[in-house]
Amino acid sequence: MSKRSQDFVDILNRFCLDIFPYESLAEVPVLPEPGAMTGFCVQNVASKTFRDGGEALAGWDITWEEDGLLEGLFTYFYLRTQN
Repeated sequence: MSKRSQDFVDILNRFCLDIFPYESLAEVPVLPEPGAMTGFCVQNVASKTFRDGGEALAGWDITWEEDGLLEGLFTYFYLRTQN
């Protein structure tokens, strides 16, 4: 891991602990769903859970921009549950 990457992880962990002290940071892989619409996470996750089961989780997509700024976008994630 590069120094910049480790710096990002350290800053992000501190930031997340400040705003959500009882939650943990998780890296979520992006797996594009056929037919999903860009910018419509609520509708996409609702369609997926209706079609395939599972669960919708609310959370934040946090990225480190090139200028060093942290950007957070509130979003929904799909969680596959065991049957």
